[in-house]
Amino acid sequence: MNNVVWSALFNEPEFIEEISTSEYSKERSFSEYKSKYNLILSGYTPNYLSIGSCSRQLKS
Repeated sequence: MNNVVWSALFNEPEFIEEISTSEYSKERSFSEYKSKYNLILSGYTPNYLSIGSCSRQLKS
């Protein structure tokens, strides 16, 4: 499920640059992200986010 939620972000050039440079991205509003991509999600934000570095994330 998380890969579907984040697929749009993973294709944004700005995000790709951030991750390739520092393994972290800038802070983004999850509510704004959901609105931007018309995502209807159940549950709470922590179900979809992690604040760790890219290399420490689940592969999904």
